[in-house]
Parts: sequence; structure tokens; C-alpha cells
Amino acid sequence: MLFRSIVGDSTTTSAGQLDAFKSGASALLDLSLGSPSVAAGINNAGQIVGYALQLGKTTAFIITPNATNNSPTGTNFLAFLPGGTNAQALAINQSGDVAGWSGLGSGYSHAWLLAAGGANPLDLGVVTGTSNSVAYGLNGFRQIVGGCVGAGGLNRAFLYSSGQIHDLNDLLPNEETNSWKLAEARGINDSHAIVPFPP
Repeated sequence: MLFRSIVGDSTTTSAGQLDAFKSGASALLDLSLGSPSVAAGINNAGQIVGYALQLGKTTAFIITPNATNNSPTGTNFLAFLPGGTNAQALAINQSGDVAGWSGLGSGYSHAWLLAAGGANPLDLGVVTGTSNSVAYGLNGFRQIVGGCVGAGGLNRAFLYSSGQIHDLNDLLPNEETNSWKLAEARGINDSHAIVPFPP
């Protein structure tokens, strides 16, 4: 079943903080995750991902809709990478795989992938010369794109595919980037088209 909905975040009139929402038939539906909270992605099955403040920690979540009336129900807060205390879920594909980022015990943060129905996210690592990464998009083949950050303002877009993380700048011919250095990639579809973001 295809759900025609959008998700996002909106300020509340009472507190002025962000609350995650899903569009309803005639109004926005508060996902009741408290403030601040953000809904970052939704798939065709109506599964919603995002992040919310829980017990003082930014925590990634996935919500499965009620099959009868498409109301959000069954919120699951997702695990951090080992040692981490903050995480965000930023993308979901049609199979229910989720991507985002999590803090690490070292103080750095890494992009992660959580397979549909899984309990423990996979650390995607970073590209050479960087120490932090975040995943922004993934497709049905579990190819993931995002950005890595290193010392001195080094920013590199990445592609994670078949168990390997690659600097996207190394995969594209110079004439396709107009000599830009791609800092981030924000989306990828099942045709492998990627939305890059230059510095």
C-alpha cells in the first residue's frame, strides 16, 4: 500500500521548539515524541525515521504505521554505535533499511546502516584523512551517500557500496565535477543517480 504523506518538523506555539510531524487528511499530526524532535524520512510503507531528545540524548527512531488508519504507532528507539550517546536516523528505503549517524565513545561520530528488522547498526567508517561521517541517503540496494569531515575543514562526499566506503571525488571524472570538491552527497536513487553538494 502506498501512503501519500510528508514528514518534517514544525515549531509549536506553546514552547517554540521543534516537534516531528506527519501530514494528515486535513492537518499536521504531531508524532508525540516531545521537543525537540524531527521526522527526517518516510518510505512508501509509511515507516517514518528521525530523531528526538530522550533522557537528555538525541536518539534515532523508526515508527511503523497502523495498517488500519495509517496512524503512527509502535515507535522504536534505535541503538547507538558502541560507546555512543547521540544518534540521528536520516533516511529510510522501501525495504525499511535505515541510515544516519551515531556518536562513538572516542568523541567522533560515524555514519551507520541498520538493516530492516535489525537491532545493531553497522559502522560505515570514514574515508581517508577524515574522522567523522554522516549518512544522508540510501537506495534499495543499500548504497549509502553522505559526507565525511576531517581536520582543517576537510570535507568529502562519500559513497558506501558493497561493504566499502569511497571518496565520491575519486569515483567521478574531473569534467563531471567542474573541478569542484564534493563535500557531501544528500541522496541516491535506485538508478544510482546521486545528488551531490559542493563546498
